[in-house]
Amino acid sequence: MLRQLTSRLRRGIRDSDTLARLGGDEFGVLLVDCTLPQAEQIASKLVAGVNDWHFTWGEKQFTIGVSIGVVPLESGGAGLAALLSAADAACYAAKEAGRNRTVVYRPGDSALVARQDEMDWVARLTDALAEDRLELYCQRIVDSAALVGARYEHWELLLRLRERDGTLVAPGRFLPAAERFNLAPSIDRRVIQRALGGIKRALASGASGEGVYAVNLSGATVCDPDFGSYVEEAFRLSGVPPAMVCFEMTETSAIASIDATRMFIARMHQLGSRIALDDFGSGMSSFAYLRALSVDYLKIDGMFVRDLPGDPVSVAMVRAIYELSRAIGVRTVAEFIETDAAYEHVQKLGGDLAQGFALHRPEPWRWDPSHPD
Repeated sequence: MLRQLTSRLRRGIRDSDTLARLGGDEFGVLLVDCTLPQAEQIASKLVAGVNDWHFTWGEKQFTIGVSIGVVPLESGGAGLAALLSAADAACYAAKEAGRNRTVVYRPGDSALVARQDEMDWVARLTDALAEDRLELYCQRIVDSAALVGARYEHWELLLRLRERDGTLVAPGRFLPAAERFNLAPSIDRRVIQRALGGIKRALASGASGEGVYAVNLSGATVCDPDFGSYVEEAFRLSGVPPAMVCFEMTETSAIASIDATRMFIARMHQLGSRIALDDFGSGMSSFAYLRALSVDYLKIDGMFVRDLPGDPVSVAMVRAIYELSRAIGVRTVAEFIETDAAYEHVQKLGGDLAQGFALHRPEPWRWDPSHPD
């Protein structure tokens, strides 16, 4: 197929141009002495030529598509690596726009710049995994009814990436790229290894076996059919009681593949672990999906909590979630508690648990094997 496709592509370019296979199903074309309008015409011709072609194998015919990213080569401009990165970003933008089309890379295009930044993160994340530069921070999840000074036993473990220069990077910078380019499952497995290793150290040092540690999972990880077996084996090897671990998934990722999510939840409950549904309330069908998902905690989306008590809509939404959770026997966690007033209102409304900077700012988890005692 690739040989036939190469012949097809050669018909769409000029004798002065260079066609090369970069790897896999990716090709590059170098257009010499070519204006941008001419380049767009040639790219359109290549798309049309591939779309009109059908690959025949045995008795079957296959339709092939192509997405093209075009990057002008300016004199004295960026180096080869930057140009290829820009071409990749434009190509991915063409795919996301519906495939079988051309996108021209323009330095001022914020969407393309964001896509290029994500692709740059792929290499940085791969290196960070290889060099074990992922770290765990922790943030208390507070019992709203607990007395001040009580010993808190519920924590969320938060991922951070340590750059080679020592800079600490929050997950919001790199997780979108990890999820888009399928690195999230590898990251999640590494986090579980570190989390169970840390809990084992904590137990050996006399920590309570009744503590709960929340670990975040991506949608791709939850849908991975081998992940449940991985978790079971990890618990077996570590000796950590599964009841000490709560797996968190966002509402959006949970409903994206609801059958796989239900199977994963059932398997984790069978082990004894707990499940939290994060960012609850962010979707229009949040309440409807609760019938299909048997979770232990609802973490209320921070966009409602941070505006308490001043925004009537947020107050009404949080109150409705509390009433629903009590009716179905699920505990709630109010996230993004950033002011004393918000925390006091959560207590007034009868919330179960709370989390946010006003209660505890994330700090290095002392039981993370990467941190010294």
